Amino acid sequence: MSEKLLPCPFCGDSDVNIGTTAFDKNHEAWFPDGTRIRKAYFVCCSKCTGASSGFIGDQTEELAAKKWNTRATDPVKDKLYTALVLVRHHLPITSKILKFIMDAMNEATSAYENEKKQQEGKI
Repeated sequence: MSEKLLPCPFCGDSDVNIGTTAFDKNHEAWFPDGTRIRKAYFVCCSKCTGASSGFIGDQTEELAAKKWNTRATDPVKDKLYTALVLVRHHLPITSKILKFIMDAMNEATSAYENEKKQQEGKI
């Protein structure tokens, strides 16, 4: 991997690492391009356990690093997203439920941003 990992966007700690998750042959999940998931990459903070890469991880270390280093503009959305990722690791939630939660969160964020722009007179 050539991209240097930035410090954690949640706690600021620089002890962040790329990890992997391996799935057995019975795991039925696919990356967006249709490839069945057998191994996925993610970035995680050792201090606060903030993590990247959504609910399934990324196909390559490079993609995981790129996503980690891309900072969102909405800290509330970031924290909610991290909370959902942490929940995923501890509860048997299906990918359909997680997709529903993420879609709802994205819709709420868009609605909030549009309302904010209207109040500022930008729309």
